[in-house]
Amino acid sequence: MASTSAFRNARPFLNESIIRQLETKVVAGDLHAYEALQAAAREILEQHTAQAEPSRAADGLFLEAIRVRTPPTFTEAMRRLHENVGTSGEAKPIVSTAFFDAVRQHSETYDAWVRALEDHDESLDAFALMTLERSYLLRDFAGIVERPVYMYMRVALALSLDQEVPVDKIYALFVTLATRRASFATPVLFNAGCAKNPNLSSCFLYALTSKEDNIDGIFSALHDCANISHMSGGLGISLHDIRCRGSPINGGTGTAQGVLPIMQLFNTMAKSVDQGGGKRRGSIAAYLEVHHPDLFEFLEARMTYGNSEARTHDLFLAVWVSDLFMQRVEADGLWSFFCPELCPGLSECWGEAYERLYRQYEDDGKASKQLPARQVFWKIIDVQLNASQPYLLFKDHCNRKSNQKNLGTIRSSNLCSEVVLYSDSTETAVCNLASVCLPKFARPGKHWEHGGYDFDNLWETTYRMACFLDLVVTQTHYPIEKARKSNLRHRPLGLGTQGLADCFCAFNLPWGSAQAKELDEALHACVYHAAITASSDLAVDHGASYETFAGSPASQGLLQFDLWEKEPYDLAGLGIQKFRGWSDLRHRAKQGLRNT
Repeated sequence: MASTSAFRNARPFLNESIIRQLETKVVAGDLHAYEALQAAAREILEQHTAQAEPSRAADGLFLEAIRVRTPPTFTEAMRRLHENVGTSGEAKPIVSTAFFDAVRQHSETYDAWVRALEDHDESLDAFALMTLERSYLLRDFAGIVERPVYMYMRVALALSLDQEVPVDKIYALFVTLATRRASFATPVLFNAGCAKNPNLSSCFLYALTSKEDNIDGIFSALHDCANISHMSGGLGISLHDIRCRGSPINGGTGTAQGVLPIMQLFNTMAKSVDQGGGKRRGSIAAYLEVHHPDLFEFLEARMTYGNSEARTHDLFLAVWVSDLFMQRVEADGLWSFFCPELCPGLSECWGEAYERLYRQYEDDGKASKQLPARQVFWKIIDVQLNASQPYLLFKDHCNRKSNQKNLGTIRSSNLCSEVVLYSDSTETAVCNLASVCLPKFARPGKHWEHGGYDFDNLWETTYRMACFLDLVVTQTHYPIEKARKSNLRHRPLGLGTQGLADCFCAFNLPWGSAQAKELDEALHACVYHAAITASSDLAVDHGASYETFAGSPASQGLLQFDLWEKEPYDLAGLGIQKFRGWSDLRHRAKQGLRNT
C-alpha cells in the first residue's frame, strides 16, 4: 500500500511515535494499518479539536482506516458478506442470497457507479465516520467490510429487489443517498439486503388496551415489544387503560399496583434487548392520559432524585393532554382523575365525546381524586425542568388533524413524538421514515426566491424518496403479526427534513424572522406537495389506494393544510416544473392515495 494523501496531510500534526507506526505499517501494508490510522486520527482530534485544518486531516485518516480494511470493490464486499465464515467453519451469510445474486448479475455496472461516487465519502467528518463504523457499516467475523458508499449502494439495490425497478431509478436513488441529499432511517441502513429478519420500519405504536390489562396481555405485549426492539424498532406504548394503584382486581379483595410496575418491566426490557446485536440500545416512550390517577407516580419515574426503585430512567415519558385539561388550567379549576377500570372509555374518544363522558363521570361522583388543575400542570413543568421530560402531546389536536381519524381514536405517538397513527388491540401502527437534507439544495449568494434555492431538485428528491419509502412497506420483515396487518392496511410514510437552521444561515435569515418563516413554509410546502403527488401516482400505478383510504379526510379532498384551516404556500414561480397548483393536488388526492 502506498502512502496516502490522508497520511501526508496529517503528518504535521502527529508526534514521532505515531509517524513511525504509520510509516512502518501503512506504507508497508501491514495488517495493523487500520489501528495505526485510527490512533493517529484520534491523537489529532484530542490535541487540535478547535482547528479546522487538523480536523480535516483526522477526517481523512479515519476514512483511510476504513478503506485499508475493506475490499476494493462493492461486489467483493458483498461477496465477503455473503460468504461469511466463522471460526467454526460454518457459513453464516450476512446479506441474503437473493440480494447477492442481484449484485453479481450487474456487478460491473454497480462497481462503476460506486467508483464514480466514492469521493463523496471524503466530505464525512471523523465523528460521522466513527458513528458509521461503530453501528452502520456491515461486518463479518474478520471485521468491517463496508465503506459508506457501499452502504448506500446496498440500500438502493435492496429496496429495488424483486420490484422491477428501472435501472435509472436505482441509480438516481444511489446518487441521492451517496451525495447525502436524503437518507432513510436507521433500520433501513442497518438491515437492507441482510439475510436475517431485515426489519426496515422505524416506529411502532403499541396500544395496551383494556383487553391487555391482565397477566397474559401484559406479558404478551412485553414479548411483542422485545421482538420489535430487537429488530431495530423504536416504540411508543400507551398505558391509559392500565388500572391505577388500588383499583380492585377481578372483583376480589386484592388491588392493582398501577402503571409503575408495568413501566419497570418495559424499562428492564429496553436495557436488556438491544438493537442489531449491540448497535444501539432499545428505546421506548410511555404515554399516559392526563386524567389517569397514577399520573404523579408516572411523572416521578424520571426524576433524578428520590427512591431509585420507583424510577425508570431508560424510558421516555409523554403525557397525552386533552383540551379540557388545558381549559381547566386556564380557568384555575379542579381536575378529576378516573381509574380506567371503573370509568372506561375515556381513552377511546376525543373532543366533544371525551368532554361529555368526562363530565358525566364527574357528575356521577366517580373521580378517584381531584386536584387544582394548575397544581397538576406545575407538577408536569417541575419534572420537565428536572428531567427534560415528559413530552406533551395534545390528544384532541392529534386526532382532529389526522388523516386516520376515520379509523378511531388515536391513542399515542411514537418514540420521538413525530408520528401520529392509529393502533388498537388488533393492530400495532408502524411508520416508515426517511429525511431530506434541506441545505443540499441551497445556493448561497442569491435570494432564496430568485434562484438561491433549487426547489425543483428538492421536489424531485422528495418524490423519489416517497416512492422508495413505499417499497420499504413491501420489503420489510415484520417482527409481529399486528404490525404487518397495520402496515399493509394503511401503508404510512413519514418523510421529514433536516438542516432547516443551516438554510437560514445560508441566506443570513435570523431565526424566527418573517423571512425565515416564509422560507420554512415554502420548503415544507414543496416537500408535502411532492410526497402527496408521489402517493397519488403510486395509487394509479398499483390500481388501488391503501385499504382504509375510503372515509379519510384525503378521500374527501381535505389535505393537511385544510385540517389546520390554513391556505397553503403558493409554490408558483419557484421553478418547480411539476407544480400544477394545490387545487389540482386536492383533486388527485381525492381520487386515491397509496399511503396514509
